[in-house]
Amino acid sequence: MRNHFPNNHRLIGILNDTGNYDLKFDYKSPMNILAKVLLGLGILISIISLIKGNWILPIVFVFFGMILLVDFKLKEKKEINLFTDKLLKYHKTEYD
Repeated sequence: MRNHFPNNHRLIGILNDTGNYDLKFDYKSPMNILAKVLLGLGILISIISLIKGNWILPIVFVFFGMILLVDFKLKEKKEINLFTDKLLKYHKTEYD
């Protein structure tokens, strides 16, 4: 969310060879590391649970993981659209 504390996402634009920006949306530094650690821990716990014959825990991890992934992708799409709209509006006023 823009102008909201804590804001755990960032939008990065990298200039490519054609002069256009490649936009990347991800978590900020502490949250990015935490997300990777939790993903690895969840996979490890799921594998151990499947070996022991417990199917409930991996299903719960996959269900909540999919909810988080869908939420992240929706935020990504929304923020990139807002950024590009504001950038185009800025360029339009620059040339007027």
